[in-house]
Amino acid sequence: MASLKEAAALASQLEELAGRLHGQLTDGEVDFGGLAQLADELGRGADRLAETFTTMNEALTKRLQEDGESK
Repeated sequence: MASLKEAAALASQLEELAGRLHGQLTDGEVDFGGLAQLADELGRGADRLAETFTTMNEALTKRLQEDGESK
């Protein structure tokens, strides 16, 4: 399972990708192929981050339920 530190690193990568995407959109030189590639990378990264948080949530929920049942 990924740690919060790893999730933060992934969030930083997403922030960098979003900045690059924003820059390409606002700096005037629009390369739709490049934009599509950046958007795809951003989407895949966001999916990985969501999966990480889902996995963490499931593990914590399971642990809390187990602790509640053992009392």
